[in-house]
Amino acid sequence: MSDPKPVEFRGSALDDLRAFPASARREAGHQLDQVQHGHEPDDFQKKTQKTTQRDLDLAAKRYSDLVKELAQ
Repeated sequence: MSDPKPVEFRGSALDDLRAFPASARREAGHQLDQVQHGHEPDDFQKKTQKTTQRDLDLAAKRYSDLVKELAQ
């Protein structure tokens, strides 16, 4: 078995994850472990029809910050 890839949390992502209920934290941990070991994550079932604009904006900001950091 290969070594897992490291995970880096951006912004408040780790604190946000820690605020999840225990069952959601467990599922998120499982999915992260899958990705770290080079496997595809399991399919998620969305409970809402549309991702909120707040969540889309947060993802865009974190991605932009990462791109800026990597360009340095």
